[in-house]
Amino acid sequence: PKQRQIALFSATIPTPIRNISKRYLNKPEQITIEAKSITADTVRQRYVLVNGREKLDSLTTILESMTFNAIIIFVRTKIATVELSEKLAARGYACAALNGDITQKLREQTIRRLKSGKLDMLIATDVAARGLDVKRISHVINYDIPNDPEAYTHRIGRTGRMGCEGETILFVTPREKHLLRIIEKGTSKKIERMSMPTAEVINQERIQRFKQSITNALEVNENQLFRTIIEEYQNETGHSAISIATALAKLSKGSEPFLIVSEKKKEKSKPNGFGKGRKSKQAKPERDMERFRIEVGINHDVKASNIVGAISNEAGVESRYIKNVTIYDDYATLDLPNEMPRNIFNMLKKVWVCGKQLNISYLSEKSEPTNKKRNKKGKKPPSKKKQHTKSKRKRSRKR
Repeated sequence: PKQRQIALFSATIPTPIRNISKRYLNKPEQITIEAKSITADTVRQRYVLVNGREKLDSLTTILESMTFNAIIIFVRTKIATVELSEKLAARGYACAALNGDITQKLREQTIRRLKSGKLDMLIATDVAARGLDVKRISHVINYDIPNDPEAYTHRIGRTGRMGCEGETILFVTPREKHLLRIIEKGTSKKIERMSMPTAEVINQERIQRFKQSITNALEVNENQLFRTIIEEYQNETGHSAISIATALAKLSKGSEPFLIVSEKKKEKSKPNGFGKGRKSKQAKPERDMERFRIEVGINHDVKASNIVGAISNEAGVESRYIKNVTIYDDYATLDLPNEMPRNIFNMLKKVWVCGKQLNISYLSEKSEPTNKKRNKKGKKPPSKKKQHTKSKRKRSRKR
């Protein structure tokens, strides 16, 4: 009809949405509802620092430690949704991938399964999860950190809807701390740091789940057959009811240990050759270290923490084994465990820090840094160009 009113609602109004409003709306008025924070107060937001190579194990540990209804786990790529879904399914979780490549019919089936409780987790990309509204989603996990606050806001908006409480967890690797600060600034919300759950916390959660499974089984009325069998067994053997129940509980859990045993703190000894065994406590770490050069320095605004974080994340080397980081004008030197595997060495060559590739290389004992240090007399060593000129003059005199 000619006389009509059109309203457009959007959590945010980026350029594409603004262009749509200009195209389809007639002289629209923009109404903005201001708030201290653009994220819901009903959503508890936390982040956890993880090593890039241990993200899957960290995710499993967190899932083991908490009680949840349904979860959306966000990743960056379509391939990652499938890969992570398969890995979690192999660990016993009822999950499915949700990305732009699946058909609309399959998407609707997947969401119905999530709503009905047949699925507990969706591993999704940002685009695929837009507009998703499932009341039982209690948690959102950002397995891959988003690149901007707007994407983060849309992600965590999948939980805590219609006044319900929700919880979000953001995975942050050492190299992604700057993105965490950008998100906090963009959302005007300080995100609480979360510690990785301990074995005690996980064990307590396992015990509570096991007790709840017993309660659920007792509420089912179809137990008469098993009750008769147990009574017969008890009369035949004379075992107590508690002994029989204990044996059945053990059978139900199989051969895998029910509780996690807390690992003792490992001795602080340096790894020999990046995980190829350990040296004895008497070995001096300095003897098993090698000096390297990387092509990033003071001129690139790099800090030692940037270098340590990048190498720790990419090579899996604990920060305490990255020593003697010395930063010069346009490069830096550092000590790493010797016998570095070739694949890790090649990988570190391509790592970027502060807009520069590390391009790591071995630094021989003879090639000492000269662009910042001075000699004993307090003078800078002569450049190679000047040395070359002097040698030419000497040759000309001989002639």
